[in-house]
Amino acid sequence: MSRTGLRQLGWLVVLVAWVLVAAPGSGAQTIASRQPVSPEVAAQAAEEALNYARVQYPLNGESQQGMPFRLGGQTTLEQFLEAVQNGADPRSMGVDASGLVVNVYRSVIPGLTFLMQGGPAGLVEVTDANSAAIFYWNVNAVDLEEAVPGDLLFFKGASGDPTGVAIITRIGPDRVDFVVASARQGRVVETFARPGSAYWQGNILGLGRLLVP
Repeated sequence: MSRTGLRQLGWLVVLVAWVLVAAPGSGAQTIASRQPVSPEVAAQAAEEALNYARVQYPLNGESQQGMPFRLGGQTTLEQFLEAVQNGADPRSMGVDASGLVVNVYRSVIPGLTFLMQGGPAGLVEVTDANSAAIFYWNVNAVDLEEAVPGDLLFFKGASGDPTGVAIITRIGPDRVDFVVASARQGRVVETFARPGSAYWQGNILGLGRLLVP
């Protein structure tokens, strides 16, 4: 999907969400309107994401870096450090891609909730969200030229659907740096992708700015 297409989809999703939650007699829960997160708050989230990638801890007598990947994991950085200090096995904890985003942004915006399609009831507020829910219901699409640290980078699978999400930490003239909980590497890592590259064209669905109450 092109950047323009993603932007149009983002605005369509926001409009549909508004209709679902605001239509009289729809039975939907009343949900306060959401606005894009400010660049200042987004920058704080980017710094917190880096902490997840740079955290160091011992494992089998060796120093490791990056919180472990764990499918469905929701371990916060504070919980992880405290548990490791108390002798817990680091591999018993961790985060996945969406869990990282949820934890990072909730550390900057305490009590943050997300939106998810709740069937006939329309959109509902939830405390957790997977990558697809974040993409469809919780971001405004942004072009690369407008992106800032803290914006979200979405990955796509063979079907073109969102399969993962990362947090952008730096945007350079020829590369986008981001932090992601990588299943392949088994931990949260700092890495980058080059816009226009074969990897970018084949794996990146688009960029989005988180919507918050």
